[in-house]
Amino acid sequence: STQSRSSAASDVYKRQPLVHEPGSKFQYSVYGFTLLSRVFEKVSNKDFLSLLDDIVLKPLVMSSTGADNSSKENNMMTELYHLHEEGVNIGLPTKIKNPKDYSYSLAGAGLVSTPSDLVKLANSYTNGFVEKSIAETLFKIQTTNSGEKTRVSIGWDQNWDMADRKVYEQDGAGDGARSVVSMFPNQKIAISIMTNALRIWAIEETAHMLALPFLKEFSPLKQPYLSLIHISEPTRPY
Repeated sequence: STQSRSSAASDVYKRQPLVHEPGSKFQYSVYGFTLLSRVFEKVSNKDFLSLLDDIVLKPLVMSSTGADNSSKENNMMTELYHLHEEGVNIGLPTKIKNPKDYSYSLAGAGLVSTPSDLVKLANSYTNGFVEKSIAETLFKIQTTNSGEKTRVSIGWDQNWDMADRKVYEQDGAGDGARSVVSMFPNQKIAISIMTNALRIWAIEETAHMLALPFLKEFSPLKQPYLSLIHISEPTRPY
């Protein structure tokens, strides 16, 4: 079951020594999200996927999001590729025949989705689905025990685009996959990009660039009045 998978995953690393004292510094950790999903299961008495389905996926109609089943034959899943990083084949794609199994951490890396579904998720923070007070808490920049600010909130990075517009976003990378969802909270615009090859660099900046036409403020210029002007044929020089 899903619950036994998350429980087994937490059993693997719970005996490992801490990387650093909790709260002393920031370090992204897939294991942290695995542990969080286990907390959700214990509190709700539901497996993580069922809980996610009930409170997020169904209400937001995210019908293309769920557990990664790429290890099984699935005609709806895109094929994954590795890009050669050196040699005569540099940049050329090679199909990944046995993608890595991320089911040990559904909350951290084991879900699949589509750009459309991720945009629905991002929009839920500004369209009233998520209560304003909760959204503000989630987007609040975290600090260490010493008071030093990090660049991250709860599950989101805080960045700025080329015009210094605030962006909340999260990118991901996996075996043959790269993704990002970027949300402009002040403009209430979201964009998501997914690729089926690793590694596509600067994916956040690419998302910012593609969102640019929708972020610019329109300022129509008054067109000058053009009278009809009769233009005679040019005189032939002699």
